[in-house]
Amino acid sequence: MDTVHDSKLNELRAALSAGQLGRRDFLKQATALGLSLSGAIGLLARWGASPVAAQDAPSGTLVIANAEPPTSAQWDSYTVFGLVDAQVASLVHDSLLGYDSVDGTIVGHLATAWEMTSPTTMQLTLREGVTFHDGAPVTAEDVKATLDRAGDPEGGMAWHGLIFPAMSVNIIDATTIEVVTEAVFGPLEKSLAVAPIFPAADIANPEIFKERAIGAGPYKWVSYTENKVTMEANTEYWGGAPGIQTVVFDYIQDANARISALLAGQADIITRCSSEQLDRVSGDDNYYVVDAPPLTQIVCIYQNRDNLASKEVRQALAFAIDRQAIVDGILMGVGKVPYSAIATNAPGYQEQPERFDYNPDKARELLAAAGFEDNLTLTMATTTLVPHQKEIDQAIAQFLEDVGISVDITTLEVGAFRTSYNQYDLTLNTLASFNYDPDFTLGFYAGATAEAVWSLNDPAIQPLIDAQRQASGDDRLAKINEMAAYLWDQQPTLYLSDELWPFIVSSKVQNYERVPVVGEPLLRFATKSE
Repeated sequence: MDTVHDSKLNELRAALSAGQLGRRDFLKQATALGLSLSGAIGLLARWGASPVAAQDAPSGTLVIANAEPPTSAQWDSYTVFGLVDAQVASLVHDSLLGYDSVDGTIVGHLATAWEMTSPTTMQLTLREGVTFHDGAPVTAEDVKATLDRAGDPEGGMAWHGLIFPAMSVNIIDATTIEVVTEAVFGPLEKSLAVAPIFPAADIANPEIFKERAIGAGPYKWVSYTENKVTMEANTEYWGGAPGIQTVVFDYIQDANARISALLAGQADIITRCSSEQLDRVSGDDNYYVVDAPPLTQIVCIYQNRDNLASKEVRQALAFAIDRQAIVDGILMGVGKVPYSAIATNAPGYQEQPERFDYNPDKARELLAAAGFEDNLTLTMATTTLVPHQKEIDQAIAQFLEDVGISVDITTLEVGAFRTSYNQYDLTLNTLASFNYDPDFTLGFYAGATAEAVWSLNDPAIQPLIDAQRQASGDDRLAKINEMAAYLWDQQPTLYLSDELWPFIVSSKVQNYERVPVVGEPLLRFATKSE
């Protein structure tokens, strides 16, 4: 950057430090100088900017329409997985580290400094003066209670083994802690960036999660009624008051109803949009598209039992289904066919030699070798969770019928689908990494999670997971690819497509940006004009 820009940035920094300039005004002026929003946010993080008197008051209401409700009507983020769960957690709670940059750079949040002091120990310095929404201070004891629970192998937390290893927290003093893992855990920094910190009192009384959520984040949880989650701005947030006063996550199951709500001004953002929805706003300056996908795959989940316990049958299904035709003809390019068991934008991704390209003759050959020749019937449940899900499911059924496999399809509402999908041989769903690391999705293939999701129990998989977790740098990328290659050969699910996650946003919403995780950590920087 030239001297003039440096001088102007220094002036902005001085005004920010003196309390003469709010964070949002800084972002506006810094981007006017040619910085990207992510670059301006990165400067704020490096400068340790805190709330200042000149900050504008939050205003307006933002409605985000989703194709799904929360996973369940309780607010313990460590026990659930879903887009809305992550959206709520990323706003109501805060974490030790965070993603405050569009390029996925990790910055300090509740921690102002962190370093690995040994291969299994990270020391962190806690930010002082931070409070929960009820006014109670955020303490080292709260951090310890939260992360000890997440790291307890016997604690029954869904996130344990997927985002967190066995670990515990040592309190050094009021502002210094150590996170200690039992074994080397490569993605620890990324995991702490999506780990909401709860009050220790809530950890001791988890029944409270059925009633409400309380955290130290930029928004306060208000209610969940009539399929709507409502939150209000936390003007005492350490990082500055958010720009929008009220945020509502609204569950609108039907895709046409969602785009209609957007066009009518009843919603400001619709998520994970289809090509048809994108076409509705193409060339319209009243809307823009934001696309920053996490490591996300659309998969056809197989229950690896009974007839699908055979690798040959699962490979036959891979050859039978023309994935590229589905991406081109149904998703209309809002997807990308992978040739490995991880998303194409994942670290470590390498295309596998056997691509399982469409080959119905090969599918029939494998089915015959497995003892099935026009005598295999599979069950499938369909819903509207994934864009174009019913059309994709019908296409999959037709491709399978073309090689002699009969498919019985049952249509379910999204909530019912979530609780019963594993009763069917085939179901379409999304597998997304919550911490922007392939370890998260790879972890689904081992232990109790694998049993619950895929009816899978393969003793070869856990050592592969451990190997990539305990490696670093290029060696870790190689280990990730080794596991991905093994899964690709086994085909425990159909890796249909990367999901590209385009969101359509009303132009009334300014400074709306996403980072490649499932939640909404940058939403606090957004504003809305009326």
